[in-house]
Amino acid sequence: GQAIAFVTDRFTTNLDRLELGDLRLALIDPANQRIREMPAFDTGRHISPQWSPDGRRLYFIGSPNGIANVCRLEIAGGRPEVMTNLQTGVSGITASSPAFSVASSAGRVAFTVFTDNEYWIYTADSPEAIAPGATRLATGLNAAVLPPSRRADRTVEALLADSMLGLPPAQANFPVTEYDPALSLDYLGQPAIGIGVDNFGTYVGGGLSAFFSDMLGDHQVGATAHAAGSFDDLGGQLQYLNRSSRWLWGGAVEYMPYRFGSFAQSLATTTDGRQIVVEETLIERQTSAGGTGIVAYPFSRASRVEFAAGARHIGFSRELESQAFSLVTGELVAEAQEDLPAPDGLVFADAGAALVYDTSVFGATSPILGRRYRFDFTQTAGSLSYSGITADFRQYFMPVRPFTVALRALHFGRYGQDAEDVRLRSSYLGYPELVRGYEVGSFSVNECQPGPAGACQVFDQLIGSRLLVGNLELRFPPWGALGGDNFYGPIPIELALFADAGVAWDAVSSPAFADGDRELVKSVGAVARINVFGYAVAEINYVRPLDRPGKGWFWQFGLRQGF
Repeated sequence: GQAIAFVTDRFTTNLDRLELGDLRLALIDPANQRIREMPAFDTGRHISPQWSPDGRRLYFIGSPNGIANVCRLEIAGGRPEVMTNLQTGVSGITASSPAFSVASSAGRVAFTVFTDNEYWIYTADSPEAIAPGATRLATGLNAAVLPPSRRADRTVEALLADSMLGLPPAQANFPVTEYDPALSLDYLGQPAIGIGVDNFGTYVGGGLSAFFSDMLGDHQVGATAHAAGSFDDLGGQLQYLNRSSRWLWGGAVEYMPYRFGSFAQSLATTTDGRQIVVEETLIERQTSAGGTGIVAYPFSRASRVEFAAGARHIGFSRELESQAFSLVTGELVAEAQEDLPAPDGLVFADAGAALVYDTSVFGATSPILGRRYRFDFTQTAGSLSYSGITADFRQYFMPVRPFTVALRALHFGRYGQDAEDVRLRSSYLGYPELVRGYEVGSFSVNECQPGPAGACQVFDQLIGSRLLVGNLELRFPPWGALGGDNFYGPIPIELALFADAGVAWDAVSSPAFADGDRELVKSVGAVARINVFGYAVAEINYVRPLDRPGKGWFWQFGLRQGF
């Protein structure tokens, strides 16, 4: 009770030069807190001090020659002595793990030695019994280096040990210049171009994006541009984000046209009595132009809260394309295109808040572990007044490597006074990133089962102001699943089995699970995803919609359509 033995590097570490020293033995007086350094070897660590039963000696593990052995030190004075000579030394699991103990009354000792790939525990009646007649260690011998044992210091070793080498003197005066946050190009997004033919005609589209920032990443600028077949479908967006403090702020301006429509087919008789088939395609455009400001605060690397406010103008246009074919020969006998009356434009101001969380871990083609969610509420006022709610939750877990189970639940909806205004663009459930197997271009007229108003029920049930979607996938890289030497192998390919389900409704209808009139649509299938040179993910779906009469299995192609 008169002294406590401990180890410390306070006598050997040089904080001014950032040089860490070896551990040494020390005693502290509990009464006055005075610390006294004990005699030590010139080199090596001194750890695990143990009192002898009579309190006259300290036993410890020392490594003056590079190999840890049991040592002793007389408290009354003298130099430490090495008591054992073990080839592999006295050691625990780590370099500083307890490996030596002395019984406080009986004086019996125990220590561990690593040999034959195992740890062995040795005991003796007393420390002196393990090495009678111990002698003081000869100086200058270091068994931890390759022969010769008396190797001279090398210049390179000395330079590497000098933490101050190459640093300027402390009193040096250097010119100071204000930081210039000049922007430079970080990367270009993969340019995209596509050519397609569907029920709305033939079109050409594409897009390009670029990202700029300064050296510290405090200022970030992003720009995108896209085209979709005509000058009326040109659009783009410019974004800025300031990250110089924990509060992030920025804004965006955009001009975005959205193109959608419907089609119909009917029989007619000309003035000269000929039977013709008339196909009509209605093309509608809804163009959004405006700006948004955003402020965000990150709680951690995974979560943040966002606040946004902005104003925008939505314009509308409608055009009708008609083609007439002979019922006998199939020859095109007439075609026309006309502009139809469109609703007046709308002006909005909106504000909202969102909670965002993301701990997902991405593989080469999709997330394979973690969780992501976004809960968003936006209030819109102006020409129309309504509230928008988005709840998007995704979970990824790997029960058995390399198989990932991916789950998603998504709800989007407009609620309030003007949520069902006909001038607002309806949400569509059949996009490939929502419920696969119901894409617009995959429908044909013969699937329609006209309702009382002549609408196509199998298609119209996918449209509404509110959506609820659920997705389930079992993902795996075929190379890793077959026992390959790494996860993805030479080509980053992922296969998955999926099941999708969703329902769309509005204020005057309700989903089927609530005893409503909007059916839950479902699909199953398989998907292959391929990473294209690290820029994009191509996706090929072989899908079977379960709620389309007469529609069997078919293929869908796209870029990153999964969740």
